Amino acid sequence: MKAKVYILLNIRECKSSEIANKLRGQIGVKSVEMLEGSPEIIFTVEANGRPKLATLSVSALKSIENVVESVQLLPVHDTSGVLVH
Repeated sequence: MKAKVYILLNIRECKSSEIANKLRGQIGVKSVEMLEGSPEIIFTVEANGRPKLATLSVSALKSIENVVESVQLLPVHDTSGVLVH
């Protein structure tokens, strides 16, 4: 079962492009978008199961600097449409 998390980042010092490029190279990161306003970046991480998702998400966040705040949003349905408890 594929698990997914959306992560929103508020960035310090206009480093959005640099951070977005670094995130694109991380294992499990499926999409990275720079946004106007706050948050400055949203990215998604996917993995087979929540334990692996947690590991990949933490790894992606540890790979970057200048993050003021992050918010992780877990969908209530997995990619197959099954309700996640």
